[in-house]
This record gives sequence, structure tokens and C-alpha cells, in this order.
Amino acid sequence: DLLPGERVRLHATYAEVLRSGRVPGSAAELARHARLGQDHRTALLAAIEAGNDAMRVGGPEEASQHFRQALALLTDPAVGPLDDVDVPLLVTRTADALISAGHIAKAAAVVRDQLDRLPADAPPADRGQMLASLANAVVHLDTKEDPRAYAAEAVALIPEQLTTLRAKTLALQARILAAFRNVEEARQAGLEALGLAQREDMPRLVTDILTTLVGLDKEDRSDELRHALLDVIEQARAAGA
Repeated sequence: DLLPGERVRLHATYAEVLRSGRVPGSAAELARHARLGQDHRTALLAAIEAGNDAMRVGGPEEASQHFRQALALLTDPAVGPLDDVDVPLLVTRTADALISAGHIAKAAAVVRDQLDRLPADAPPADRGQMLASLANAVVHLDTKEDPRAYAAEAVALIPEQLTTLRAKTLALQARILAAFRNVEEARQAGLEALGLAQREDMPRLVTDILTTLVGLDKEDRSDELRHALLDVIEQARAAGA
């Protein structure tokens, strides 16, 4: 049996070999060996990459575990500066993975915890992005909380110059408002999101927004609705969505 110090050095060696590319290995393997080898910065970055890899192949449960390990390492002093880590994006991806895996209450809890940890001098858009994630979780929960309030605050905090993020947040707001049958407000948010998504060439988001907008008229004009949905389907196929 190896002594504790020897095990740490062995894992650190494995991590270094994997990181250097001398032997092939997954980001998940690198994250594990780096964590056990006490190279927490490498473990953090590799865990994020491993989570992204898992989501790309349709594994939200595994992805959520990697992302949550990354979140846990954020507060470790050994990690050092976090300038190259997009924390709000990591929180969003963690929540998305948990929601996709069916752990909606956990997703909301993770976002709330990270909102509490957000520095007072953090950019307003960081808080806005996290609030959008919270809205996306709360809308699926049986709760007295109103996700529309979170979504509205998120939109208000994200400036127009952050076009991509604002488009995604407005699209989310439109979906939430549509779920509550606030038709005119949903249409307004959806049209603004659509304009931004088209300007930024975001075809997948465009099809998502169009689906929301078309669904607002589902109570009448069934023939028009059918043709509109067929158009959206064709756009979605063309975008690979």
C-alpha cells in the first residue's frame, strides 16, 4: 500500500502526463487525477471541460457532477485567480445540466448559493445571467415564487451591448411569459430577442424564439399555426437543432 503522500505524487504524475498530451485521456480523467494530486486549478478547468464533454454527448447527470465539482473548487485558495473562468456561465451550465437530469430543485439551490457568493462589485450582467438561470429553474417548480420577476430583473441587468447574452435572456423571458399566457408581453420580449438573435446569426436560438412566438397564437387560426410551425421546423432542421 502506498503512503498518503505517495498517492498524491502518483496522481499528480498521472495528471501531468495527461495534461501534456503524452498519453491520451479524457478531461474527466484529468480532473480526477489533478484533484487527487492536489493540483486544484487543473482540476477545476478539467472538470469544466469534462462537464461540457458530457453535455455534448447527452449526459446531463454526469455533466452536473463535473460542473458541481468545479463550483466547489472556486473557493479553494490553491486555485488562484479566476480571471480565465466564466463563473456565471459555469453556474448556468450547472443549472441547465441539473434541470436536464431532472434535479430542478437542486438547480435552483445551486444558483441561489452562487448568487449569495457573488461579490458586491461583480458586473450587473453576472447577476443577470444567474437570475435568468434561477428563473429557468423556478418556472418548473411548484412554488409561490414568480419566475417572471427573476426574468424581468435579469433582462434589466444585461446591457444591450452584450447582444448574445441579452438575446438568450429575452428568449427565456418570452418562454416564461408565454407559459403564464401573458401574450403581449411574451410577444414583445420574443420579437426583441428574435431581432438580436438574427443580427448575431444564432439560428438555433432563432428557431426556439419562433416556436415561442408561434405558440402564442395557438388558440386560433389553426391553419396559419400549422404552416407557421412547419416553417419553424424547416428552419430548425437547417440549423441542426
